[in-house]
Amino acid sequence: MQLVVAIVAGLVPGPDKLFVLMQPAISGARAWRSMAVTASKIVGTAYVLYLATGAFRASGAEASPAASVADFRRALYLRGVVMNIPNPKVAIFSWPSCHSS
Repeated sequence: MQLVVAIVAGLVPGPDKLFVLMQPAISGARAWRSMAVTASKIVGTAYVLYLATGAFRASGAEASPAASVADFRRALYLRGVVMNIPNPKVAIFSWPSCHSS
């Protein structure tokens, strides 16, 4: 049942997707394309710089294998939490499954 809920949550557009889809109707397609290209360049550049910074920091640090596995798992978990905090669908669809008996 949770798999079905997860699939539906992924397919249903959230408020962010509706906002993006409504922009051409509000400001015209030409203005929207220009804004989208600029935004994607800025976000892409920031993400590549973030990845590069993380790679440089990780390459200089040496840790024991057991500690690095635990840190890696913790980092993955925290990244998932941070990515899902602003998503209202996660809270809406997760709340009933957390409190079911």
